[in-house]
Amino acid sequence: MVVNTLAMSIMSVPYIGWLLGIVLLLFGHALVLGLSALGAFVHPMRLTFVEFYKNAGFTGGGREYKPLKIKE
Repeated sequence: MVVNTLAMSIMSVPYIGWLLGIVLLLFGHALVLGLSALGAFVHPMRLTFVEFYKNAGFTGGGREYKPLKIKE
């Protein structure tokens, strides 16, 4: 929507506006498509790695979790 609005406002420039508008439309929509594809790839991969490493038999070297208590 923003890409379309920007391109339509640039197209009102005399003589070369239509060319700049078309270039902006092509570049803007390609950028949006690329970022969407990147997000669709990165988030499932992140979850795959988180789930794999959590269940891969790694042992932590920390201490046991002891939640805070209210003193009586």
